[in-house]
Amino acid sequence: MYRLAKQFTFAMGHRLSRHTGACKNFHGHNYTVEVGVKSDKLNEDGMLIDFVNLKSIVGSFLDMLDHALMINETDEELIGKMKEILPGLKTIEMPCEPTAENMAREIYEHAGKALKKMWSVDIDYVTVYETDTSNATYSED
Repeated sequence: MYRLAKQFTFAMGHRLSRHTGACKNFHGHNYTVEVGVKSDKLNEDGMLIDFVNLKSIVGSFLDMLDHALMINETDEELIGKMKEILPGLKTIEMPCEPTAENMAREIYEHAGKALKKMWSVDIDYVTVYETDTSNATYSED
């Protein structure tokens, strides 16, 4: 089995509406996301996938998150007030709490579909680093 990984960075704010501690407040992170892919064969160029192609697929999704505010879509009162006060605010509404764990799963699902369809490689895992020492990984094994 061949495996490779690429890291991506972006800045984003979020709030954990159900959290009882400090993370209930708006705050941000300089995220690092590592996406691992795998296959039992290489392409005709001797590669699993060109890093440029992996960057294109994952990067286009992460560009939507960059400098956005991610919130739980059930936080309706807050969302309504934010849109009224800051109509141009870039928000991402998730159907769950915007934790590193849930972000890893969302990125995994999005990138996995595109990678399989366009390049015939399987996504292996996604790790989301909120800080240099704190991360969450999603994989299907």
